[in-house]
Amino acid sequence: MKRPSAPLAISLVALFFSLTGAGLAAQHDLGTATTSAGKTTNVYGPSETMCPAGVTFRKCTIQFSGALCPPGTVVTGGGWAIVKGQNVPSNASVLNNGPQSNFAWNVEMINNDSSTGSFKAVAVCTA
Repeated sequence: MKRPSAPLAISLVALFFSLTGAGLAAQHDLGTATTSAGKTTNVYGPSETMCPAGVTFRKCTIQFSGALCPPGTVVTGGGWAIVKGQNVPSNASVLNNGPQSNFAWNVEMINNDSSTGSFKAVAVCTA
């Protein structure tokens, strides 16, 4: 078996860090911090529960959560977080995970599992 080339290895490492960084930021409540860019705050959208996937397509298997930044701040990042005390979406596909505008972060998921799963959007807002 041929060894992967150096550019491929570097790109895979970069992909790994880009994916895990957003996930870690979304999973951990960073609260409020002050950076050189200004004061940042995490804002959470409503908790959404996806119903189990079944033989027939059910509308509740797809859910949407959006987080809005407070007035005077802009969205500089975001992601999604699990909901404490609820089922973790163990087999869900993220259909959308990104900024809706300069002040909103949206997440849309579809459940592919036979049990429920809950999540909520997280917006990182900077003054």
